[in-house]
Amino acid sequence: YGDAQNYLAEFMSFTRQIPVDVVVWTALEIRSDEEGKPIFGPKGPGKALTDVCGAWFTDVMHLDTEVKKVGGVPQKDAEGREILERKMFLAEHFPPDFPTVKFKAKTSAGADMPTVLPPNMKVFFEEAEKAKAKTRERLLG
Repeated sequence: YGDAQNYLAEFMSFTRQIPVDVVVWTALEIRSDEEGKPIFGPKGPGKALTDVCGAWFTDVMHLDTEVKKVGGVPQKDAEGREILERKMFLAEHFPPDFPTVKFKAKTSAGADMPTVLPPNMKVFFEEAEKAKAKTRERLLG
């Protein structure tokens, strides 16, 4: 596993040299451990990689679904099934189907970046630009 993890880290670092504005990596998720505590994160060769690979990326997003609620009440369709909403998580959180297992997610856009968005990359980039502008304004006065 060590050789495969090292190769993947090296390969990923080379993508920073691609002359484009954005490079997007996708991954399946896996349940792993962080100092004896279960976590979810990107799947790679060996479980140890799940905890460390987040640092390789500027942003780590987690796409998932949650039951739609209005006033705390789960919404159901005409057949009595719960209505699910797709969401993009941008901060560490506990997925609804595994409330005891943290999912590693992060964003580098600043403190003003929402932690949950609709799963739409256009919305993500718009919100990231707004958050970065606010951070710049605060830092530069």
